[in-house]
Amino acid sequence: MNTELRKRLFRLNADLAGSRLSAEDAIWLACDLLVAEVDTPAVVELATASLKSTYPPEAAELFEQVLAELGIEPMTHQEASWWFARDIAGLMAAGELDRQDGENEMRAIGIELGNIELMPGRLSPAEIIRAADDRLRTWTA
Repeated sequence: MNTELRKRLFRLNADLAGSRLSAEDAIWLACDLLVAEVDTPAVVELATASLKSTYPPEAAELFEQVLAELGIEPMTHQEASWWFARDIAGLMAAGELDRQDGENEMRAIGIELGNIELMPGRLSPAEIIRAADDRLRTWTA
C-alpha cells in the first residue's frame, strides 16, 4: 500500500473515532485499495457499496472490518484528537490558518474527544506537531 493510501486510511480511522466518518470517503478509499490490490472481503464489500444508499453507520461498520482485516487497530478518541490536532497545527505553522481560528478548532476537538492538552495556551503549534508525531508514531507503527 502506498503512502497516500496509508495516510487516507489513517485519516478515516481518526474520522471513525471522532464519529465523523463520511460514507463516500470510505467507499472511495475502498475502491482505491482494490486498485492497489488490497482485496480483503470487507474492502470488496465497502468498495461495491452504493454511494447513494450507504449511510455513515453502515460505512463505519464496514470500515471497522477493513481495519481489522488489515491488522490496524481502530483509533481511540485520544489518538484521533492528536491526529486532527497535528493537521490543524500544521496549517497554523504554515500560515494557512490564523491562530485564533486554529485555537478554536483545537478547543472544539479537545472538548469533543476529551483531550485537555489541546486547550489553547497549553502547547504551541510546533509543540503540538512534535507531541502528535511522537504519539502517532507509536500508535501507527
